[in-house]
Amino acid sequence: MSESNHDTDRNKTDVAIAAESNLDREGAERGDGPDVSVNLIMSALEKMASATDQLARQMNDRLDGVERDIDEGRDKDEPAEHLTELQEQMQGQMRESLDSFREALKENGEHFQASLKDLRDDLDQARQDQKDWIEEELRNLRDDFSSFKSDNEDARGAADRDRAERLDSTLQGQRTMVADLAEGIALIQTSMEHRLTELDEQTREEANAARKRWEDFTGAQEERLNSMANQTREVQELGQRLGDEHNEMVRVFEQEKERAENAARDDKRERSRRINNSGVARYHAGEYEQARVLFEQAVESDLHFAEAFNNLGLALTELDEHEDATVAFETAIEINPELGAGYNNLGYVLYLSENYEAAIEMYNEAIGREHDTSAAYTNLGNAWQKLGETEKAVEGWQRALEVDPSNERAQRYLDRFAGPAA
Repeated sequence: MSESNHDTDRNKTDVAIAAESNLDREGAERGDGPDVSVNLIMSALEKMASATDQLARQMNDRLDGVERDIDEGRDKDEPAEHLTELQEQMQGQMRESLDSFREALKENGEHFQASLKDLRDDLDQARQDQKDWIEEELRNLRDDFSSFKSDNEDARGAADRDRAERLDSTLQGQRTMVADLAEGIALIQTSMEHRLTELDEQTREEANAARKRWEDFTGAQEERLNSMANQTREVQELGQRLGDEHNEMVRVFEQEKERAENAARDDKRERSRRINNSGVARYHAGEYEQARVLFEQAVESDLHFAEAFNNLGLALTELDEHEDATVAFETAIEINPELGAGYNNLGYVLYLSENYEAAIEMYNEAIGREHDTSAAYTNLGNAWQKLGETEKAVEGWQRALEVDPSNERAQRYLDRFAGPAA
């Protein structure tokens, strides 16, 4: 029975070694590409799982052998103390093997932590299950062996030797399997490091190439920006020149327009003056209707001709059209606020309308606005006389004579109302 178990364990160990050797050959044949590395890792994990299954089967076989030995020892009445010692020795060796196995797997880093954790959990659970089963069996054995102590000394010796051989074989197979697994993991780690080195070098080369492309691109962009800036500056300078030329053309045009307008205005003013002078001649000739027509033509030709509006008001006054005459005089004053004759003539229309207070106000506005205000003083005296203010009237006529001693109207009014002595 011992030889049969030993042969079976050895065959299983040879299978594990062959699997790891195949892993080594696969890595050499396929290269170190990223897909090959992944395949190698997956293959290694699968073989690790297979080796773990083999270890579990070996342990089950050992336990079967222990059970068989126990059965044989029952007939030989082996002592329970020896079985307990053997069980503790097996458990210690199994823990050492499992601890060595976990330590070897742990050294391979984070790449296999998830798989190793699952494997560790499975092994721990299996070990716990086996421990529970062994303890249960041992309890049963202690009860069974208590009555067969004296008959089992020879069988116990043979069982101890056979058990020791099986344990040694198991431990040797486990050490070989762990060594093979460590070798396979080291190969995978070396392949991964080699691939990472290649990827790092490739990344650096790609980064350098990208940096070179970026530098070329930024250089070309800078050249284009400089070219665009130069073109923009040239366009701005051209636009400035065009703007200056446009402004000069506008200035010349405005000057020519102003000159043409001034010329046209001068022509209209000259034409209006000729028409106005003709109207003045008609007015002095007593042809007031003809004078009115001529004055209307003069103001139509030049709407800013204050003297023509004033003369139109005079003609309308003589034609007894006092409302229109008032409008004409007011227009003349609006055009030229310093036109004293306009205030004087407007006052005269108000005088004819018997609005003497308003007439006095207009006469006072006329006085002092022109060098010859004798007529305004004369009319002022007349307005005061209408209001019964003879003294103020006499004062006005006297001032008229002071300004113009040849003013016959003022002298006549003084003689009439103040007597010859005045």
